[in-house]
Amino acid sequence: MKIISFGFKWGKPDVDIVFDARRIRNPHQDKKLRKLRGTDAQVANQVLRHRAAIKILREAVEAGKQPHIASIGVGCTGGHHRSVAIAVELGRRLHAHVTHRDINK
Repeated sequence: MKIISFGFKWGKPDVDIVFDARRIRNPHQDKKLRKLRGTDAQVANQVLRHRAAIKILREAVEAGKQPHIASIGVGCTGGHHRSVAIAVELGRRLHAHVTHRDINK
């Protein structure tokens, strides 16, 4: 199982299923969180407590249990905050390799 976080503004990756985290409040809009990333605890805590993130995680875990799903993409606008936090948590739950395609763009 492979999980990729990405930013929609950089294009979708070639994965079996994509989850859209853009419904979640964007940490980029908070001056204290803007320079941080989804790998930072402050950002992850804010993102993961959002109802939409909980729903994405629940659905993605179920999708990850399907034998025909080998890769999952989680996207947000830029690929720095929301998608990263969710991908890290998803990787933890599924014991999967996580790549952050756009975290440094």
